Amino acid sequence: MAPMPFDLEAFVREAVPDCTSVAIRKEEVMGYSGARVAELSLQTSSGPRSLFLKVIAPGPLPEGATEAERLKRQGSLKSYANECTFLTDPRFIQKLQSRGVRTPEILKVEVEAEASFVTLQECMTQDCVLLPVHPAARTPEVLHWLARFHGSFHGAVPSEHGLWEVGSHVHLDKRPPGELDKLPANVTNFCEAFAGEYAFFARPELRQVGARLQAVTRGVADHLRPGEHNKSHVTLVHGDFKGANYFLKREGGGVAGFDWQWTGPGIGATDLIYLFATGVEDSVVDDYLASLRTYHQSLEIPSEAYPFEALLSDFKVATLDYARWAFCYRLAGDTPEKYRQRAEKVDMNMGYFRRHPPRMQWLLQRVEEYLPEAESSRLFFRGGVGQAPVDSEPGAS
Repeated sequence: MAPMPFDLEAFVREAVPDCTSVAIRKEEVMGYSGARVAELSLQTSSGPRSLFLKVIAPGPLPEGATEAERLKRQGSLKSYANECTFLTDPRFIQKLQSRGVRTPEILKVEVEAEASFVTLQECMTQDCVLLPVHPAARTPEVLHWLARFHGSFHGAVPSEHGLWEVGSHVHLDKRPPGELDKLPANVTNFCEAFAGEYAFFARPELRQVGARLQAVTRGVADHLRPGEHNKSHVTLVHGDFKGANYFLKREGGGVAGFDWQWTGPGIGATDLIYLFATGVEDSVVDDYLASLRTYHQSLEIPSEAYPFEALLSDFKVATLDYARWAFCYRLAGDTPEKYRQRAEKVDMNMGYFRRHPPRMQWLLQRVEEYLPEAESSRLFFRGGVGQAPVDSEPGAS
């Protein structure tokens, strides 16, 4: 690869003054972002050390780039800036440390003109592993980490935080104009493509799901957007909580989350459905209520501040929101053959729902179950600031 666009050794020595030499052990370019990531081997006065370097310095857009390409690049640059804001604000990291929420140690962050972003941090690959789908037995510790992360900021997101107004890249207000128009046709096309191999998708009722989901989309988005109406439910959400963005210790238990490009205020249940769709085994989603209870018990906040019934209502709304995004964007044009190809060559950053049809069946089952409550507005906030929706007990329909 080409040399780094800066003096690597000088950069590292600013963060590690006793460093005597730096060598790149492993380097790769990450997907769409074009981020260059490298594992570094250091020699220091106290012995060898491993660090992780992430460099984002995208070149200019090509001549004749479309407006859509320009907006996509603008959003990407803002997401990199968002991550650096999170990593350099001591209110976030210190709060997580005080609650035992493990993240890689950050040694240095450098931002130039909101167009170049470099981070140097602890390298965890020797003791930890990234898994696209983690074993079911490890789900409780992943949920515990996520709950402790959310519990650190539940109802207490720092003011003037400088992050996204709404955490995640899924929320309707973060999506491009016109995307929602595709929803009814995309749901129908997906079901027709899979109907020949899976009887569930041949059910005629599913042909109306796209239009029904489209009709409640604004109410769903308003429920999830942070504001006075839901301030007692709001926390910081990770925004992209999948297997590629948290480490699991190889020996014993332990989770460490990272990648804060889409972190910001939001409803914690949006991270839960993201995890369930992308990175857990079937046995976990088959008993998802048990996982929600595990998460709720691990929040370590007073139950009256956020009852389980309120979490369940938020999860239902977040699930409808996630399904809308998935069908509008990720699943357009998908076929069983594409799923088989992805299953044969697994991409760490691609969610399980994009290569495992049973996960899409589970998601659509939840959508069908939750839509009547959304259509009657029983799921959405009303009646007072921060009050949970009415008629939101488990199993209500």
